[in-house]
Amino acid sequence: MLLAIGVAVKLYDLKRKREDEAVSLQSHISDALLLDRSLAGLVITALASGSLWRRSPLLIAIAGTVPTPELRETVMRLVQQELSRRHPGARAEDRLVVDPLISKQRAGTFSR
Repeated sequence: MLLAIGVAVKLYDLKRKREDEAVSLQSHISDALLLDRSLAGLVITALASGSLWRRSPLLIAIAGTVPTPELRETVMRLVQQELSRRHPGARAEDRLVVDPLISKQRAGTFSR
C-alpha cells in the first residue's frame, strides 16, 4: 500500500513539473509573438502540451490567422528561434490560417 502511494505521488510530481515546463515555454513563445512589431494586431496563440514522460517532446501549437504566407513563415521562424533557445527538444505545429482579407480588415481598423 505504501509503495502504491509513493508511486502515485511521484507520478503526480512528474506531471506537475511537466505542466510547469509547458506553461513556461508557452509564455515565452507568446511574449515573443507579442513583442514582434510585424505581428501587431494579429491574434496568434501558442498552446503547449506534452506527455508525462520527459523523453517525449513538448508540442507547441501555433494557431491564428495571418494575411500572407510570408507572415506565416515569419511567425513560424520566430517560434523556431525561441524553441531552439528555450527548449531545443520541443516541436512547433503550424495551425495558422492564411486569410488575405485580414490585411484589409486591419487597415480599416487602424485608419479610424
